[in-house]
Formats: sequence, structure tokens, C-alpha cells
Amino acid sequence: MTSVFTSRKKRVDATLEFLTDRIPAALHTQLTQAVSLEAHKKNAGAYIRLDLGRDSDARRALRSILLCQYLLVDSRSDGKVTAWGKASFGTKASTKDHWKNRPVIDIIAGVKAYDKSGTVNLADKLDSLGTDPGDIVFAYNKMTRETTNLGAREPICYQSIAFALWLSGRASLPWLSTWYASLNAGNCFQQLGPGDEIQLDQIDRILNLRGAVISFRAREIKGPQTVNHWAVITGEGKAVGSNTDGFNDAGSAEPGYQFIWGKRRFGKFDIQECIDACNANTKYSDSGGVRVAIHPFEAMDLW
Repeated sequence: MTSVFTSRKKRVDATLEFLTDRIPAALHTQLTQAVSLEAHKKNAGAYIRLDLGRDSDARRALRSILLCQYLLVDSRSDGKVTAWGKASFGTKASTKDHWKNRPVIDIIAGVKAYDKSGTVNLADKLDSLGTDPGDIVFAYNKMTRETTNLGAREPICYQSIAFALWLSGRASLPWLSTWYASLNAGNCFQQLGPGDEIQLDQIDRILNLRGAVISFRAREIKGPQTVNHWAVITGEGKAVGSNTDGFNDAGSAEPGYQFIWGKRRFGKFDIQECIDACNANTKYSDSGGVRVAIHPFEAMDLW
């Protein structure tokens, strides 16, 4: 007679076998390693159990996405997802209800969202969103990289960068659930890397690096005000991101420079104009102006 423990282990093994060649090898290895201990496999097997019914690829796919959620979010097996990320993700029940009647190809797209092996250009992804990508609250356990909505009401500039990194396949869905809403001026560099500073008299050499992440910050760091603005270069001297509504002239009666103080709509801006606006703004001129940095993907901690 087959024990409950044996049945659970077989359920996990069958799910991993089903995923072979259906998902990136790195994600398959990550899942396999996460259940290498028998206790983890036992708990995972219980989590992905479905109501009685005829076995099919659709049921195997549903177990697959539940396995990802359990191992990489709910159990926090690698210790990276924060309590915030887990709480923002969604429940097992809502995951099952959302995916249970979807085609297998759609569910596998949801599984692949947990990976970070993509290399799609960030600027291409952000350009496809347009200037007003919508206004919803992310349901992380229901998302695929076909999502075309920024998610948050008035997203901050580094939230747009986080979303672009995930959309392009460079960041994992568990990373997005933890950091999309919790990125701030104090922890940006921890997640997105310290950046390689560009001398302002050499700025021309980065203006056409389409898809590169760029940051502007005060030359002298004062408290948490390290970051001024984050964006993605689109080429021809332009960049794109949130909190980018254009710039007022120095001395304007209008409050502030709108990429800093204005509404957080998504849009393009001129990189040199941004530098000039920062250097003319008392907030940053008193700190010696701004630094500009490129942030290589290799230096980012995107799980």
C-alpha cells in the first residue's frame, strides 16, 4: 500500500518531470534543489495536491505553478522573499482558482514568470506600455510577462525600473513581489547595483545605449537622499520612466522640477535636460550638482 508520504513525493517528482523542457533549465534546477530534502518534498507534495479528477497536462501545469508559489514564495525556501513579498503575493486558493481553467500554454507562461533568464530590451518593453499604462493593483500570482500594465497608482521611478526588469525576464516574480512596492531611496543601490559613474563631459557616450538603466543622484550624499531619478535609456539622448512630466525653467514660479515633484505619469525625457534641471535646482546645486551612473544588469541582485 502506497503511503501518503510516498504519494506526495511522487506528485512532486511527476510535476518536475512534466516541467522538463517546458521551462528554462535554471528554473527547473532551482525547483529541484528546493525539494532536495525529503521534508521539503513532503510539504510541497501536500501543497500541490488537487481535488480528485482525471490526470492531464492541464492538472500537471496547475500543480507546476502551485509548486513554484510554494517553494519560491510561501515557504521562502531560499530566504529571499520578505514577509512583505509573501503577503503581497496572493493565496494558494486564489492561484488555483485563477489558473485552473486556463490553457496549458498560458499556465506555463505563468511558471516562466518565476525565472530570470530573459534578455528582452528594457526600452522595448517600456515603450510598449505607452504613456498611460493603466491603474491596477498587481496580483502577482496571476501575472505573466505579457502583462502590459504598470500596476501601481502613480508609480515611482524605481518601481518602473523594477517592473521593466521583470517584464524583460531579467528579474524573477518573487523578486518583483518583494521589491516593487518596497524599493526606496535607501535600498535602491542594494537591489539595482551602485552604478558606474559617467563624467558629465563624457555623457555623449551613453546617450544611445538603448535599454540601459541610468540613475541621477546628488553628488554629495545627504542622508537617504541618494537617488534623484531612475530611468531607462531609449536612445537619441532620451530616457523613459515614471515621475517624468518635463522640466520647468530655473526660477519658474511653478513648483519644483516636475520629474522630481510632479505627477508620476510614465514618459520620455531628454537626458541632458534632466542633468541641467538637476544642476539648476537649489536642492542639488547645493550638493555640488548631480552624478549620472549606468547600472549594469550583472551588478543587480534580481534572484
